[in-house]
Amino acid sequence: MKKNINLKRIGGYLIGAFVISFFITRTASAGFFQLQKDHTKDEKFVIKALESGMKEAQSGSWASENAVSYEVKEFGRKMMNDHRKANEELKALAQKNGYSVNHLDTAGMSMDIKKMAELNNSDIDRKFMKQMIKDHEKVIKMFEKETEQGTDPEIRRWAENTLPTLREHLTHARAIHNRLMAAKK
Repeated sequence: MKKNINLKRIGGYLIGAFVISFFITRTASAGFFQLQKDHTKDEKFVIKALESGMKEAQSGSWASENAVSYEVKEFGRKMMNDHRKANEELKALAQKNGYSVNHLDTAGMSMDIKKMAELNNSDIDRKFMKQMIKDHEKVIKMFEKETEQGTDPEIRRWAENTLPTLREHLTHARAIHNRLMAAKK
């Protein structure tokens, strides 16, 4: 009789261990035992921010060499420098936090530059500045969303600290565009 009791006890322990491990596995995947929050949205933001930063830096570099007016060339240099610096900071922060930034989509960037290169000299500055306004409006919305909904405090703080520069770029781009449009008339 003693052997049956031990087997029942051992069987009960095994079943209990299985139930507990099943419960832990299920609840951990549901987030109950996770120590870190799910940062999937933050990682997507990081990738989009790096892609847009690369595009702005590349566009700025192109404009600094190909724009007609000195003001647009200087704006292009500022875009190139500011966005490269921001990308370096973000890339370091992303790597520190374990985000994969190796799968950036750079295909569309060269197409935008190619389109700009096909413009007449008189159109280059206005079209470039119009594109800068559009790009910065879109990026600012993306950054604002991250500051409100981001779950990674370091990425959220970086976005908050970068927003004033992006807003300054937008204000500057609008002012240059308005001057170029006024001069056209």
